[in-house]
Amino acid sequence: MPIDFDQDKLQDRPIDDDLLGQRPIGLAKGMFEVPASFFEPLPDDLLDAVRGVSPFWAIVERKMKQ
Repeated sequence: MPIDFDQDKLQDRPIDDDLLGQRPIGLAKGMFEVPASFFEPLPDDLLDAVRGVSPFWAIVERKMKQ
């Protein structure tokens, strides 16, 4: 889907210096939680797919049938 914008409203101007600074740490604090499973090793079949050892979609189809 194409983006609809008005070419007449586009401006060629420098970016404000305030927008170029570093972002404060912790802006998303409390908005989400990383589950402990995130740090568990990935399954071997997924690692093989990423490494190109086995076709990814074959693994996805097999997982969906389970």
